[in-house]
Amino acid sequence: MESTRHDIFIREWKSVKGDVAAFLSMKGCSPHEIEDLMQEIAIIAFENLHTLEKDFGDWVKGITRNAYKDYVKRTVRQRNRESEFGVKMFEDDRHSNLENQIISREYVRAILGDLKPLDRECMEYHFVNGLTLEKTAENLKISTSGVHYHIESAIKQIREKLLKSQTSSSGKVNQDV
Repeated sequence: MESTRHDIFIREWKSVKGDVAAFLSMKGCSPHEIEDLMQEIAIIAFENLHTLEKDFGDWVKGITRNAYKDYVKRTVRQRNRESEFGVKMFEDDRHSNLENQIISREYVRAILGDLKPLDRECMEYHFVNGLTLEKTAENLKISTSGVHYHIESAIKQIREKLLKSQTSSSGKVNQDV
Protein backbone atom coordinates (compact mmCIF):
# COMPACT_ATOMS: atom_id res chain seq x y z
CA MET A 1 0.00 0.00 0.00
CA GLU A 2 1.40 3.35 -1.04
CA SER A 3 1.91 5.98 1.65
CA THR A 4 -0.18 9.09 1.27
CA ARG A 5 1.27 12.58 1.38
CA HIS A 6 -0.32 12.97 4.82
CA ASP A 7 1.28 9.77 6.17
CA ILE A 8 4.69 10.79 4.87
CA PHE A 9 4.34 14.22 6.42
CA ILE A 10 3.29 12.82 9.82
CA ARG A 11 6.24 10.41 9.87
CA GLU A 12 8.73 13.14 8.92
CA TRP A 13 7.19 15.74 11.26
CA LYS A 14 7.48 13.36 14.22
CA SER A 15 11.19 13.03 13.49
CA VAL A 16 11.84 16.82 13.63
CA LYS A 17 9.25 18.28 16.00
CA GLY A 18 11.52 17.83 19.03
CA ASP A 19 14.24 19.87 17.32
CA VAL A 20 11.70 22.55 16.39
CA ALA A 21 10.47 22.79 20.00
CA ALA A 22 14.06 22.90 21.30
CA PHE A 23 14.96 25.74 18.91
CA LEU A 24 11.92 27.79 19.96
CA SER A 25 12.60 27.10 23.63
CA MET A 26 16.22 28.20 23.18
CA LYS A 27 14.89 31.46 21.68
CA GLY A 28 12.94 32.07 24.90
CA CYS A 29 9.43 31.17 23.77
CA SER A 30 6.94 30.13 26.44
CA PRO A 31 5.29 26.68 26.20
CA HIS A 32 2.14 28.35 24.87
CA GLU A 33 4.12 30.25 22.21
CA ILE A 34 5.98 27.05 21.27
CA GLU A 35 2.70 25.20 20.81
CA ASP A 36 1.25 27.99 18.64
CA LEU A 37 4.39 28.33 16.54
CA MET A 38 4.72 24.57 16.07
CA GLN A 39 1.16 24.41 14.76
CA GLU A 40 1.90 27.28 12.40
CA ILE A 41 5.13 25.66 11.22
CA ALA A 42 3.44 22.27 10.69
CA ILE A 43 0.68 23.88 8.61
CA ILE A 44 3.16 25.83 6.50
CA ALA A 45 5.27 22.71 5.94
CA PHE A 46 2.29 20.52 5.05
CA GLU A 47 0.80 23.09 2.67
CA ASN A 48 4.17 23.50 0.94
CA LEU A 49 5.29 19.87 0.96
CA HIS A 50 5.11 19.82 -2.84
CA THR A 51 8.03 22.30 -2.93
CA LEU A 52 10.37 20.07 -0.91
CA GLU A 53 13.61 19.54 -2.83
CA LYS A 54 16.02 18.73 0.00
CA ASP A 55 16.19 16.98 3.35
CA PHE A 56 12.91 17.40 5.27
CA GLY A 57 14.71 18.30 8.51
CA ASP A 58 16.77 21.07 6.91
CA TRP A 59 13.71 22.35 5.09
CA VAL A 60 11.66 22.51 8.31
CA LYS A 61 14.55 24.26 10.09
CA GLY A 62 14.35 27.01 7.47
CA ILE A 63 10.58 27.26 7.89
CA THR A 64 11.05 27.38 11.66
CA ARG A 65 13.59 30.21 11.49
CA ASN A 66 11.32 32.21 9.19
CA ALA A 67 8.22 31.54 11.32
CA TYR A 68 10.11 32.65 14.44
CA LYS A 69 11.29 35.85 12.72
CA ASP A 70 7.72 36.57 11.59
CA TYR A 71 6.46 35.92 15.12
CA VAL A 72 8.99 38.37 16.58
CA LYS A 73 7.98 41.01 14.01
CA ARG A 74 4.27 40.50 14.82
CA THR A 75 4.99 40.73 18.55
CA VAL A 76 6.98 43.94 18.14
CA ARG A 77 4.25 45.46 15.95
CA GLN A 78 1.64 44.42 18.52
CA ARG A 79 3.58 46.05 21.35
CA ASN A 80 4.15 49.18 19.27
CA ARG A 81 0.46 49.32 18.44
CA GLU A 82 -0.45 48.92 22.12
CA SER A 83 1.92 51.69 23.18
CA GLU A 84 0.69 53.93 20.36
CA PHE A 85 -2.88 53.18 21.41
CA GLY A 86 -2.05 54.06 25.00
CA VAL A 87 -3.80 51.03 26.53
CA LYS A 88 -2.60 47.48 26.80
CA MET A 89 -5.08 45.65 24.62
CA PHE A 90 -4.94 42.32 26.39
CA GLU A 91 -2.98 40.98 29.30
CA ASP A 92 -0.37 38.28 28.93
CA ASP A 93 -1.41 35.24 30.99
CA ARG A 94 2.12 34.87 32.35
CA HIS A 95 2.19 38.35 33.89
CA SER A 96 -1.27 39.04 35.26
CA ASN A 97 -4.08 37.50 37.21
CA LEU A 98 -7.52 36.63 35.88
CA GLU A 99 -9.17 39.68 37.44
CA ASN A 100 -6.84 42.08 35.59
CA GLN A 101 -7.46 40.23 32.34
CA ILE A 102 -11.24 40.53 32.75
CA ILE A 103 -11.07 44.23 33.67
CA SER A 104 -8.75 44.96 30.74
CA ARG A 105 -10.94 43.08 28.25
CA GLU A 106 -14.13 44.72 29.54
CA TYR A 107 -12.52 48.17 29.35
CA VAL A 108 -11.43 47.52 25.78
CA ARG A 109 -14.88 46.23 24.81
CA ALA A 110 -16.49 49.36 26.26
CA ILE A 111 -14.14 51.60 24.27
CA LEU A 112 -14.69 49.59 21.11
CA GLY A 113 -18.48 49.83 21.41
CA ASP A 114 -18.54 53.41 20.09
CA LEU A 115 -16.54 52.70 16.94
CA LYS A 116 -17.80 52.30 13.39
CA PRO A 117 -18.74 48.62 12.89
CA LEU A 118 -15.88 47.58 10.58
CA ASP A 119 -13.33 49.54 12.62
CA ARG A 120 -14.58 47.78 15.76
CA GLU A 121 -14.48 44.33 14.15
CA CYS A 122 -10.90 44.86 12.97
CA MET A 123 -9.84 45.98 16.46
CA GLU A 124 -11.60 43.06 18.13
CA TYR A 125 -10.16 40.42 15.80
CA HIS A 126 -6.65 41.84 15.87
CA PHE A 127 -6.23 43.12 19.43
CA VAL A 128 -8.82 41.38 21.60
CA ASN A 129 -8.66 38.00 19.85
CA GLY A 130 -4.99 38.32 18.92
CA LEU A 131 -5.37 37.45 15.22
CA THR A 132 -2.80 38.58 12.70
CA LEU A 133 -3.74 41.24 10.18
CA GLU A 134 -3.86 38.49 7.55
CA LYS A 135 -6.26 36.29 9.55
CA THR A 136 -8.39 39.32 10.40
CA ALA A 137 -8.57 40.21 6.71
CA GLU A 138 -9.48 36.64 5.83
CA ASN A 139 -12.27 36.53 8.43
CA LEU A 140 -13.71 39.88 7.37
CA LYS A 141 -13.17 39.22 3.66
CA ILE A 142 -11.23 42.44 3.13
CA SER A 143 -7.60 43.14 2.24
CA THR A 144 -4.80 43.29 4.81
CA SER A 145 -4.31 46.96 3.96
CA GLY A 146 -8.04 47.44 4.57
CA VAL A 147 -7.64 45.96 8.04
CA HIS A 148 -4.69 48.28 8.68
CA TYR A 149 -6.75 51.27 7.51
CA HIS A 150 -9.68 50.39 9.79
CA ILE A 151 -7.37 49.87 12.78
CA GLU A 152 -5.78 53.28 12.17
CA SER A 153 -9.26 54.80 11.87
CA ALA A 154 -10.32 53.16 15.15
CA ILE A 155 -7.21 54.38 16.95
CA LYS A 156 -7.89 57.91 15.70
CA GLN A 157 -11.51 57.75 16.94
CA ILE A 158 -10.42 56.43 20.34
CA ARG A 159 -7.74 59.10 20.71
CA GLU A 160 -10.29 61.78 19.89
CA LYS A 161 -12.74 60.32 22.40
CA LEU A 162 -10.07 60.12 25.12
CA LEU A 163 -8.91 63.64 24.35
CA LYS A 164 -12.50 64.93 24.49
CA SER A 165 -13.16 63.16 27.81
CA GLN A 166 -9.95 64.54 29.33
CA THR A 167 -10.80 68.04 28.10
CA SER A 168 -14.32 67.92 29.50
CA SER A 169 -13.28 66.49 32.87
CA SER A 170 -10.37 68.87 33.50
CA GLY A 171 -11.35 71.90 31.51
CA LYS A 172 -8.02 71.82 29.65
CA VAL A 173 -6.40 69.57 27.10
CA ASN A 174 -3.82 67.04 28.25
CA GLN A 175 -1.27 66.67 25.45
CA ASP A 176 0.02 63.33 26.83
CA VAL A 177 -2.78 61.34 25.18
